[in-house]
Parts: sequence; C-alpha cells; structure tokens
Amino acid sequence: MIEKIQNIILRHEKKNVALNDF
Repeated sequence: MIEKIQNIILRHEKKNVALNDF
C-alpha cells in the first residue's frame, strides 16, 4: 500500500516538474 502511494506521489512530482519546465 505505502509503495503504491509513493509511486503516485512520484508521478505527480514528475508531472509538476514537467509543467514547471514550461
């Protein structure tokens, strides 16, 4: 369960970084 949550958080962080790059 915790691993899944961490993976979701990492995905959101990557998406946020990609948006910030623009």
